[in-house]
Formats: sequence, C-alpha cells, structure tokens
Amino acid sequence: MRFIKLTLTLMLAVLFMLSLATAITFGATVSGEPLQRNLPLQTSLGSMEIRDAYTFQQVAAKTIFTDSKLVATHSIGGATWAVTGDGNRLYYNVGADLVIANSNNPATPSTLAHWSDSNKAQFYNIHAANNLLYVPHGFSGVDIIDASNVNQPAKVGNIPIRYLGPTTAIHDIETSGNYAFVPQGKWFRVVDITNPTIPTDVAVITATTSWLRSVTVSDSYAYLTSGSDGLIVVDISSPNSPSVVGSIATQNYAQGLVKQGNYVYLALTNAILVIDVSNPNAPVQIGVYQPPNFSPRENMIISGKFLYLRELAELHIVDISNPGAPTQVSVLSLPSLGDGLYLSGSTVYLGTEEDGLVIVDASNPGLPSLIKTIAGEMIYTGSAARANGNVFATSQQELWYLGLHQPSYGAATLIWSTPLRLGEMAARGEFVYLTKSDGLGGSGYLEILNAKNPYSPASLGTTTLSIQGASSIALSDSYAYIGSWSGISAINIENPSSPYETSSVSVASGVNVQGVDVEGGYLYAATTAGLKIYDISNPATLNFVGEYGVWTDRVVVSGRYAYLIANDTQPFHIVDVLTPSTPTLVRTLNTCGASSSIALSNGYAYVTDGCRSIALYDVNNPLSGSSYPVASTGLPSFGQQVVVEGDDVSVATGSGGFVQLKRFDRISDDIPTSGGSLTSPDANVTINIPANTYANTVRVRYEEEPVMNTGSLRSGGFFFTVSSYDVSTGELAPLPVGKSISITLDYLPSSVREDTLQLYKYQSSSSIWEPIPGTVNSGSQQVTAQLTSFSGNDTFALLGESYQAHLPLVLR
Repeated sequence: MRFIKLTLTLMLAVLFMLSLATAITFGATVSGEPLQRNLPLQTSLGSMEIRDAYTFQQVAAKTIFTDSKLVATHSIGGATWAVTGDGNRLYYNVGADLVIANSNNPATPSTLAHWSDSNKAQFYNIHAANNLLYVPHGFSGVDIIDASNVNQPAKVGNIPIRYLGPTTAIHDIETSGNYAFVPQGKWFRVVDITNPTIPTDVAVITATTSWLRSVTVSDSYAYLTSGSDGLIVVDISSPNSPSVVGSIATQNYAQGLVKQGNYVYLALTNAILVIDVSNPNAPVQIGVYQPPNFSPRENMIISGKFLYLRELAELHIVDISNPGAPTQVSVLSLPSLGDGLYLSGSTVYLGTEEDGLVIVDASNPGLPSLIKTIAGEMIYTGSAARANGNVFATSQQELWYLGLHQPSYGAATLIWSTPLRLGEMAARGEFVYLTKSDGLGGSGYLEILNAKNPYSPASLGTTTLSIQGASSIALSDSYAYIGSWSGISAINIENPSSPYETSSVSVASGVNVQGVDVEGGYLYAATTAGLKIYDISNPATLNFVGEYGVWTDRVVVSGRYAYLIANDTQPFHIVDVLTPSTPTLVRTLNTCGASSSIALSNGYAYVTDGCRSIALYDVNNPLSGSSYPVASTGLPSFGQQVVVEGDDVSVATGSGGFVQLKRFDRISDDIPTSGGSLTSPDANVTINIPANTYANTVRVRYEEEPVMNTGSLRSGGFFFTVSSYDVSTGELAPLPVGKSISITLDYLPSSVREDTLQLYKYQSSSSIWEPIPGTVNSGSQQVTAQLTSFSGNDTFALLGESYQAHLPLVLR
C-alpha cells in the first residue's frame, strides 16, 4: 500500500468522520473472565466501517479508502463440542462445520448435509427452533441458519455483538415465540426474530455486575448464570421492558443451568446446586450434588426423574426425584474431555475434544454403555506447513496431507504416523521436517521425510537432540534450528538421509524456548525469559549476543525488525534488531487477548489472538501506522500456528482443526450526485456511476471474493462484490428504477470462449448466476455490462463457456 500525505482539508474531513466514533474497549472471555482489549476506533455506516487502519490516498482530489479482508475458503477436521437435535434431526459441529444428520437410527446417525461459511468462528452452542438453528459464535454474534431444506441449509441472518462497553462473547441463546433472549457480558438482550433475516433488539438491560453465560426460558421468566453472582431471574412477561426480579449468589462460578418444574439445577465449577424458584423473586438453594473431585461442564439435560450432565471426561446420571437430595445413579467414563450434550429418547450424544461425537446407550440409567464414536478426520491440528503448493498438517502423532486445492468442504489424507508426539514442523521443496518428542520431558528428535509423492512420504533420516523435547523449528540454508523446553539445537540437514547435530545451547532452568526464526546470520529464540539472539555465522557454535527481556511466545524476523508475540498487556511488539546486541522496542500493537502465533507476508502480519480469531496488521512501515488490525475473522479455536504464502493463509487451530484463508483487497470511494467511477486495486474492474444516478452521495465499495461454484460456466478470472451506501443515512443504496450503472472488466485470453464472456450476478436465494447484458471488445480485451438492477450489495463474476474438443480435434 502507498502512504500519501493528505491535504489539510482532507485531514479535517477524516477527523470529522472519526469524531463520530468513540473509543471502544472490547473484551474477551477465557473461562468466563473478561480480557480488556482496545480494538480499532470505528463507527458504523450501514455495514461499512470507518477505521483508523484505512490507508487514505489522495487521487484527483478525492479520498479513496483501501483496506483488506480475510476470507476463509474452507476448513477441515476439528473436535465436536456443540450438540443438539429436533425430532429425527441431529445437529453437531465438527470444527468449523455444522453437520446435519438423520437420527432415525440413534446409534448410527447418517449425515445429510454440512454447512459452513467464510466466518469460521467457534460453535459455542446450537439452539434449534422451528427449522431454524441459532448458533452463538462468540464475538461473531449468533448466526441464524434455515435448515428446513436439510440438503441445502442456508444462513439467513445474524444477531450481532452489541458494543455496550467492555464486551464479551455470546455463548448461549434461547428463543420463545417471536423473541430470542441473549446474554452478552453484563447485558441481557431481547431480540425480535419475527423476521429472522433482520433480527432487531427491542430491549437491553444491565442484568448483573458479573458476566452472563447461559440462559433458559420458562413461562414468563429467563434464568441466567452470572459467574460469581450465581443465578439471575429476569421477568420477560413484557419483552420490551424486561426486569431483574430475583437472584441468588454462589461461592463458585456459575456457568450452566437447566430447569424442571419449580427447580433450577445450577452448574458451578465444583458442584450442581438445586435452586427452588417457585417464588422467582426469592430463589432458595435446597440441595447440592457434589461428588469428590467434581468439575461439571455447563451442559445438562433433564428427562423424567434423571439429570444428565457432563463432567470433564465423564457422563453423570443423577436421580432428582427428590430435588433436595440428588443421588448419583451412574458414572460413565468418556474417551476424552469435551463439551456438548443432547438426549434423544434413551440415547445420549456427547462432544469430545479428541474423539469426535460419542454415542451412549442410557436405556438402563444405572448402567449406561458406550455405543460408538464418530470421529472426523484430523481432529486436533497442531502445526501446518506449505511447500510447492502442497499443504500439510500435524495432528498429535499423525501427519496429514491436505492437497493443493480444496473445495469448500475438503478432505484430509493421513499419510504418516509416529509413536511420539509431533511438535512444530517445516517444509521446503519436497522435504518435510518434523520435530517430535515423548511429551514427558525426554529426548527430542528431528525426522526428515521425502514428500515428493505427498500421498506416500518416505522417511529419510532422523537424529536425536542433546536437549530435552522439540517444539519449534526454523530452516536456514543447510541447517535446521530446533527450540525445545531446555534449549536450542543446530542440525546439519545438507544430506537429508543423515542429519546430525552440530551444536546446542541450553537456557536457564525453568525457561522454555517457545519459537525460533533465522535472519541475516542470527538466530532469534522466543523464550519465557525474553527474546534471545545468537550469532550463527559459524553453525558449529551458537554465540549469545543480546536479548529483549519480555516473555516471548513467538518471533518472526524480517530485515532489521523482529515481530514478537509477547506475554504482555500489549502482546504484539515490533523490535529493531539492526544492532543484535541491543534490540530496541519500536512500538507495540493492540491485539484481542493473548496471542499465540504470527507470520509475515507482503508487508502484512497475521496474528492468531485470544478471541479465537486471526487478525491482519499492515506493517509495510514498521515505524508507524495503525496499532489496530486492518482485518479480522473468526477461527473455530485458538490458533496454534499460522503459515502464509503470498496471500494464502493456513492456520492450525488445535481442536478447531485446519482453516485455509485468503487475503483480499477492498477499495471504497464516495461518489457525488455528479457521478464518478471506482477502479479495483488491480485496475481490472471499473464501476461507472453516471451523473444523477443517486439523489445523495453514496459510498461505493469493491471487494475481491474467493472463487465460487458456477456450475457448467467457467470463470474468466473475477469474483467480486459491489456495495453502495447512502453517506447521509448509512443505509444500503439500491439502484433507483430507470437508472443504470456500467461495469467494465479487463480479461486475458483463457480456456473460456471469448464470444461467450459475460458479467453474471449471483442470486444467493436460489444459488443461481444471472447474466447481465453487455458487450465484448476482443480488441481491447474488455467486457462492458449495463447494470439496471442492483440491490446495493451484490456479488458478480466474469463467466463464459469453455472450449469443447471434437474429433477431428478442433477448438470451437
């Protein structure tokens, strides 16, 4: 991006626009507690945003806004932690994907469809009502999915996060009639869902001084868990004016609840309390269920006289026929930890972090039995690597191949495994370099695979490290540098069949090496005691030369600057390492919560953060610019490692599986009533708006989009969205009747027949591409289309028919 000084007039205009916004403090919740973080200064203009992270360009006396967006193109694998159902339908997540299954045979549910969109945020829960699924996605609000057509579920709306102060994620939702009840932070929101495509808040109240987590609705009351404030009771008989009428405090954190009759069963961090709410104004505790070493989760369900609940790795069935004295009936050990619980008849479905969906037969509550597990591919993804276009990922003891190009719902192929636990890996050319250890503090190893045939890699050589463990790796010329719990090893990999350690260096007792990188003859080690810098001009010795004393989790170095993920109030540090003996802090940048991984590409830093998202920072000028991300999108879990090649982004997200994303450019301009044009960043698309098309100034935005399904049509190279907003109202600005907009597109010769090239508009309601009248100029290699119908936010593509081969072979 180019940085060009604004004239004083333009600066004042920008400052005026930004003055409409107020500084907003965001927060994240980890185990229910808020993490205060400052995110971009912004205000809403329709669905557009004004950020201090925009680049402003003065072009022909106009202000053009350019920024980026991150779009997830697909996700693979992941754990299950949200489960629910409705009749013979079963709904559960696998990582970032929603699975819809037929459960007519409860023991063997059959998959009907998958759903996922470009936002891969975590599934905190799934609520089903009237063929609609409400999916709390944390900081991405609540997606509303129409599942009436099980073969083609579609997102129809979203209940967004409200910026009401220190903001927390939305973990739960309950619906009743035309209303949804949403706990968010300290606030209780009532949302009108009569039209699920446009959910509208009708009331927001501050319900507590703590943080709301779960909600259930019964009769005219909503019951909410509120951390250390315990149980909150809200009268919702008048949805437009809800009011808190009762509460009961608890000594431990309240996180989940379920209600039957006059009793609420409240899950704390160490017990289940039974609360009598026959008088909602004065709840009273009457019983407790608290076996030894008990850590219940928030998911519970009641059927008849039995309460079914999750412990860390157990299913408990409790007799509650006497609510004052709950009695344990049985405990079933589960394969692994997890969340999510749904009961259908006598069959219990549970989510687990390492074994997918677990199905339990509870027809005999005193002796429940495990029927089976439905494990997806590559449940836990710890590391990712790219080489020659190939993408690889590790899952505990396994190496998976993810292919060159993946569809929207892709597959992974298990290609190699080891009895040891895999750490971070790297790939270069046809070789994959794997770090591994026993995970118990024993020896660490480096193993090299030849993955020229990625479906059948061959183990070439392995070497044992002189230091304990092996957790991170960086490649430089003929050496691999490996960080571990206790130090760093230099491994000569010139002959992949015979790698050997040439030197190592230990760190102080109790210090761990979290990440390593190499640049310009120096090794940079991120450690729990700060950034350590070593001279590696002679790989036979690692000579310590300097340090930057902040606990550092990850480091990436480019030129004279080191980019650090630190354990600090502002975790993103940029450090000048031109003089390695005295590294100097340049500035810190704001992230949402504690961050875990970082990668650099084309002047951008990609950071996975504590809000289960990946954020993009413009660091083309490391010394100045925005302290906030220019783009961000959700991840299904916390990012473990991010790898970037050009604008293609691969993220290993632990229990969330693997996510593939791409960076796209966006550009916006204000078009006055006298008309004007907007040209795409690559100069291949121009949108022309004639004079007097709109009655007011409109902000027009062009956004690149990923490749979409076009059926039998073939792409001429462009997928993009055009949106327009009335600057004075912030509302979408559809094209007025009788008016037209022209769009001109440059194209290059391709396998698409030139005489069939045409601009198409995507109709999302029917998933159909609609042709738009236009002309093809083969001399200038341009297509020009006249747009007479425009909703104010439409997606377009340049499409045509492919050449067909006939015998004798002739191109037609």
